[in-house]
Amino acid sequence: MNVPDVNRLKLNPFDVTLVVKDGMEFKAHRQVLSESSPFFEKLLSSDMKENKEGVIRLEILNDSQMTEILEFIYTGKVHISTHENAEDLIAVADYLALPNLKSTAGKFLEKNLSPLNCLTSFYLAEQYMCAELIDSTRKFIYSNFAIVAKTEHFINLPSCEVEKWISSDEIVISVEEDIFEIILSWVNHNKSERSVKFSELFRHVRLTCVSRDFLMSDVVTNDLVKGNGDHLGRVTGALRWLDQTTYCDDPRPHSPRKALQTCVIAACRVKDAVLHPVLYLPEKDEVYCLPPPEMAVIEDANVISGRGKLFFVPRDISSSQCYDPDLNRWFSAPWTKQSDSKLQLITGWRHSVLAVKNQIYFIVDSRGKNRKNLTWLSKYDLDTDLLVLSNSWSNEKYGICFVAVERCIYAIGGMEDIFDPFLGTFETVYRECSRFDTQEDKWQDIASLETERCQAFGVGVNEKIFIAGGLSEYFSTLKTCEVYKIETDEWNSIASLTVPRSFGNMVLVDQTLFVVPLKEWPMECYDDEKNEWSVQTNSLVQTRWSFSNACSFRLFSGALRNLKGIHFD
Repeated sequence: MNVPDVNRLKLNPFDVTLVVKDGMEFKAHRQVLSESSPFFEKLLSSDMKENKEGVIRLEILNDSQMTEILEFIYTGKVHISTHENAEDLIAVADYLALPNLKSTAGKFLEKNLSPLNCLTSFYLAEQYMCAELIDSTRKFIYSNFAIVAKTEHFINLPSCEVEKWISSDEIVISVEEDIFEIILSWVNHNKSERSVKFSELFRHVRLTCVSRDFLMSDVVTNDLVKGNGDHLGRVTGALRWLDQTTYCDDPRPHSPRKALQTCVIAACRVKDAVLHPVLYLPEKDEVYCLPPPEMAVIEDANVISGRGKLFFVPRDISSSQCYDPDLNRWFSAPWTKQSDSKLQLITGWRHSVLAVKNQIYFIVDSRGKNRKNLTWLSKYDLDTDLLVLSNSWSNEKYGICFVAVERCIYAIGGMEDIFDPFLGTFETVYRECSRFDTQEDKWQDIASLETERCQAFGVGVNEKIFIAGGLSEYFSTLKTCEVYKIETDEWNSIASLTVPRSFGNMVLVDQTLFVVPLKEWPMECYDDEKNEWSVQTNSLVQTRWSFSNACSFRLFSGALRNLKGIHFD
């Protein structure tokens, strides 16, 4: 056995003997052992015979394990050669209360994870309460679940463990159909005994995330499904939801797993009196065309997302359209059923449209030539199906940038017509900003911009508001940008756009800011860490379309199967 250099370590002679399996003895120092572990400290500071005799029997260990343990205790290092070696060290380190050795062995397992050994590592980590290893192996299993589920170890798991994995939102699969196939594979491995567990597992298949064709061809025809009334009832309910023909605000009964959701940019333009909406996936650089709505839209429309749907809102809000990506269908927006008298108060004027929680806010921003008392709010509540005209704010500014964050609407900058008896009517651009609390139904002033601007555009991100572009007091187009920190109520300048622009669209996609232009190309992307904007060359840019409005939107990726993609050579 290799022993530490006692003279170099300036220690007293060995005063403890460790006896392992087969009677092999190892010499050590009680001071070193006591300082390394509460296990040894307790033995060597008590009235137990180990302390009195200076002999500790550890017959659960073999000579090679004891060698590695002493090497780590004396040097802080240990050579780990194999996966099995690391697992053994975790077990003995847990027994001897050596957390650093357990952590070192755990890191070895982390670096050498594979679909074949990750489940073994995970359950070992659970058994010996290795928090970091539990976290890393769980993430690895989630990320590689489609492969892990085909391994022998997974097939041999008890049903309760299979159920834990397939019920998770975090597992990465390509389609929800995979879960049904995984369950069948596990059951068929020992069908005579495992068939009774099918019901417990089948309830975790999110049937409304499965394609209609697969439900009809593979699910409803399966013997384990068609022989059970409850299972058939679940499938029938999913088909009924998928086959809706009228507008329904019922959310999807089964939320898609995270891996089956994607964040897209929804943008629209009007050409030849037809609304042309598209979805752009930055992650895959893909553009999809939505089917045209049944009702013609003769003017540009605001586009916002709410409750898993897209709302396209022209100036005539009675013509507003709603697109349901889950059903790939268009409906009239729910507020169009309100009384004409209410709708006419909002219809015809230029306005901003924002979604705040379960409410849609219409903010009239211009009444043409007569610009008096021109800015006010109305809201439609998706829960109560009521359209309410708010008298809480009347303002003579227009060209304001409105941004929704949590329950508040922020009104940023803007301009106003000023009449002077000597100078006549002239327009003034403002730096002032305010905030509307939708729950308390009141406004309050907040810090002013560093630069006066109107017709700017922005978006809220993690308790911040990013604002870009717009027009200055002398109506030159700006490329400067600012960020507002909600907690500290202060504005600060950030990097400027690559080109000046106004009337743009800023959207947030997976914590990345994009500017989707109206006419002033190019498209830009902001890097918060580097504080810089960069020009984007992508499929959406290649369309060379001018978009009236855009918003970000998270949707079930399976909804893209029914859409037509735009391809470029």
